Amino acid sequence: MESDDDALDPHAILALLGVTGIASVEQAHGGTDTVIWRVEAAGRLYALRVFQQGSEADCEREREVMQAARDAGLPVPEVHAHENWRGRPALLLSWLPGQPLAAELRRHPWRAWRLGVRFGEMQARLNAVTAPVILTERPSRWIDWLGS
Repeated sequence: MESDDDALDPHAILALLGVTGIASVEQAHGGTDTVIWRVEAAGRLYALRVFQQGSEADCEREREVMQAARDAGLPVPEVHAHENWRGRPALLLSWLPGQPLAAELRRHPWRAWRLGVRFGEMQARLNAVTAPVILTERPSRWIDWLGS
């Protein structure tokens, strides 16, 4: 039986987003609530992130949070385009270099202390960013967020 994610057509979504000159599209690992592809097009690398149907509010929150973090100088992806494909929000993001922290720790466990310190420093920078309005409009109790 085909899942909703199996029916996704990254080339059709990329066309909707206006992406041309596509050299490669590979599904990336990760993403528990979205499907992600690594896209090479016109000499640049992108991440195509497709949300579940009905996740427009989640997608919009993520766009605004990423923009606030970028405006504060944090290394987060740039949103190049966004659209809705067959009821599923999609973001075209810059692909950032580097490895996930867990992968880096598996390959270089002796770097755990230094990476932990850098991770903490990045968390402190992130916590210093003023939350965008879209987050402050949420219920005050995080448990109530699912109902909003």
